Amino acid sequence: MSESLHTVTCQVVNTIGTVSLSLARAYDSLAQTADNYADIGILKMLDLATSRNDADQALLSIEKIELQEFK
Repeated sequence: MSESLHTVTCQVVNTIGTVSLSLARAYDSLAQTADNYADIGILKMLDLATSRNDADQALLSIEKIELQEFK
Protein backbone atom coordinates (compact mmCIF):
# COMPACT_ATOMS: atom_id res chain seq x y z
CA MET A 1 0.00 0.00 0.00
CA SER A 2 2.82 2.39 0.90
CA GLU A 3 4.63 1.57 -2.35
CA SER A 4 1.44 2.26 -4.30
CA LEU A 5 0.96 5.61 -2.54
CA HIS A 6 4.56 6.53 -3.31
CA THR A 7 4.09 5.63 -6.99
CA VAL A 8 0.88 7.65 -7.25
CA THR A 9 2.50 10.62 -5.49
CA CYS A 10 5.44 10.51 -7.89
CA GLN A 11 3.09 10.35 -10.88
CA VAL A 12 1.09 13.33 -9.58
CA VAL A 13 4.26 15.36 -8.99
CA ASN A 14 5.55 14.39 -12.44
CA THR A 15 2.24 15.40 -14.03
CA ILE A 16 2.26 18.74 -12.21
CA GLY A 17 5.82 19.33 -13.43
CA THR A 18 4.85 18.46 -17.00
CA VAL A 19 1.83 20.78 -16.90
CA SER A 20 3.95 23.56 -15.39
CA LEU A 21 6.53 23.16 -18.14
CA SER A 22 3.82 23.25 -20.81
CA LEU A 23 2.34 26.41 -19.31
CA ALA A 24 5.78 28.01 -19.15
CA ARG A 25 6.36 27.20 -22.82
CA ALA A 26 2.94 28.61 -23.75
CA TYR A 27 3.66 31.77 -21.76
CA ASP A 28 7.05 32.11 -23.45
CA SER A 29 5.42 31.71 -26.85
CA LEU A 30 2.84 34.39 -26.03
CA ALA A 31 5.57 36.70 -24.76
CA GLN A 32 7.54 36.18 -27.98
CA THR A 33 4.43 36.90 -30.05
CA ALA A 34 3.80 40.08 -28.07
CA ASP A 35 7.44 41.08 -28.56
CA ASN A 36 7.13 40.50 -32.31
CA TYR A 37 3.99 42.63 -32.47
CA ALA A 38 5.76 45.35 -30.50
CA ASP A 39 8.64 45.25 -32.99
CA ILE A 40 6.17 45.53 -35.87
CA GLY A 41 4.47 48.46 -34.13
CA ILE A 42 7.79 50.22 -33.64
CA LEU A 43 8.71 49.70 -37.30
CA LYS A 44 5.34 51.06 -38.42
CA MET A 45 5.77 54.09 -36.16
CA LEU A 46 9.23 54.71 -37.60
CA ASP A 47 7.86 54.33 -41.12
CA LEU A 48 5.04 56.75 -40.32
CA ALA A 49 7.51 59.23 -38.85
CA THR A 50 9.68 58.95 -41.96
CA SER A 51 6.66 59.42 -44.23
CA ARG A 52 5.53 62.42 -42.21
CA ASN A 53 9.04 63.88 -42.33
CA ASP A 54 9.16 63.35 -46.10
CA ALA A 55 5.78 65.06 -46.45
CA ASP A 56 6.96 67.97 -44.30
CA GLN A 57 10.10 68.31 -46.41
CA ALA A 58 8.02 68.30 -49.59
CA LEU A 59 5.75 71.03 -48.20
CA LEU A 60 8.76 73.12 -47.24
CA SER A 61 10.15 72.74 -50.75
CA ILE A 62 6.82 73.82 -52.26
CA GLU A 63 6.67 76.83 -49.94
CA LYS A 64 10.21 77.83 -50.92
CA ILE A 65 9.33 77.59 -54.60
CA GLU A 66 6.18 79.67 -54.05
CA LEU A 67 8.16 82.32 -52.16
CA GLN A 68 10.72 82.49 -54.96
CA GLU A 69 7.96 82.93 -57.54
CA PHE A 70 6.55 85.93 -55.68
CA LYS A 71 9.95 87.66 -55.45
